[in-house]
Amino acid sequence: MRYFALFVDEASRFSTLFLMKDRTDVYAKFQFYYERVKTNAVRCPESSGY
Repeated sequence: MRYFALFVDEASRFSTLFLMKDRTDVYAKFQFYYERVKTNAVRCPESSGY
């Protein structure tokens, strides 16, 4: 592998590393990463106000 892309979550500082043969793959890797980490729902246990 010749290139890599490192994505870091600002809230948790969790990082994900992708290895790539060509740097044009960055956009596809970002789309894959975004689909995995985007917020789907926020759960608040024991809350009756919302």
